[in-house]
Amino acid sequence: MLRGYVKSVLSSDDDQCAQRHLCESSKEAIREGRELGYIVSQVGGYASSYLLQQQKSIPSTSSYEAVRKGRNNEDCAKVYSNCNEAE
Repeated sequence: MLRGYVKSVLSSDDDQCAQRHLCESSKEAIREGRELGYIVSQVGGYASSYLLQQQKSIPSTSSYEAVRKGRNNEDCAKVYSNCNEAE
C-alpha cells in the first residue's frame, strides 16, 4: 500500500493515475498477504485516501473506492484506462 501511495503522490495531476496506483497496490496486498493483506489494504487504503485528499485534493471517497476495487480483484488498468502513465 505504501508503494501505491508514493506512486499516487508522484503521479501527474491526473486523479485517474493516482487511483489506478492505489487500486493496483490494494490488489497486490491481497494477493501477497491473503487475510493480513485484506487488513493492510483496508487500513492502508483509509490512510492513503486521507493523505491524498490533503496533498493532492483528491476526494477521499474516490481514492478509497479505488482501493476497494483492487481488493475486489477488479482490472485496475481497465477501470482506470484514462491513465496514460508508463508503469
